[in-house]
Amino acid sequence: MSREDVETHILKPMQASFLPPRADLTPNEIAMALQAYIYTLKAFDSETLDEAWMSVVAAHRGRNWPVPAVIVMAASKAARDKRIAKADAEPKRSIEAERDKYWRACCKSDKALRAAEAGVSWALKLAIIEDGKSLTEVNLQNFVDANASAEKLHARIVANQPLYAHDGRNIGIMQPMLRERALAMYDTVKASEARTRAEILEAHGGA
Repeated sequence: MSREDVETHILKPMQASFLPPRADLTPNEIAMALQAYIYTLKAFDSETLDEAWMSVVAAHRGRNWPVPAVIVMAASKAARDKRIAKADAEPKRSIEAERDKYWRACCKSDKALRAAEAGVSWALKLAIIEDGKSLTEVNLQNFVDANASAEKLHARIVANQPLYAHDGRNIGIMQPMLRERALAMYDTVKASEARTRAEILEAHGGA
C-alpha cells in the first residue's frame, strides 16, 4: 500500500491506454491530476489495485482516463470481495483441519489397519475426509464388496472383453478412448491406495 503500488498498477497502465482528460494540460497540471489518483488509491494493496484496474478497463468506454472515483469504487469492491471470500473459506478450512486431525487419529485404529490389509484404506479415508463420517459409521465390508466389483470390471477392461450392465445386458466392448481413461483412473486410485496404506502402516509403527 504505497505510492509505488498506485503508479505501477494504475497510473502506468492508465497513461499507456488512455488520454488525459484535456489535451491542453501542462506537465505540471498532469502531475497534479495524477496526484489525486495516488491520494485516493494509496490505501489499497497491490493485488486489489490490479484487480480494480482489470475491472475498470473491462467496463471503460471512453478515450480519456477514468476518474479516480470509478477506480476507488472498483478497488473497494475488489477488497470487499476478498474479505467475503476469506470469511467463507475460514469455516471450510476449519472443517478440513478437524477432519484431517481425526483421520490421523483413525489411522492408529484396528479398523484402519483392517482396511489397509483389505485394500480399501483409500475408500476409508475418503469417507472420513470428504464425507465427514466417523470411524464407527463406516462399514468396511461395503468397501470390500465395491472393490471386488471394481477389480472384476478392471480385469474385463484390460482383457478387452464385453461389459455388462446391472441388469445383465451386454453393452459391448469399451471404446478405446474410454478404455484408456478407465485404466488411467484405476491406476490413480491404486496409487492413492498405496499412499494411504503407507499412512496407516506408519501410524502402526510400520506393521
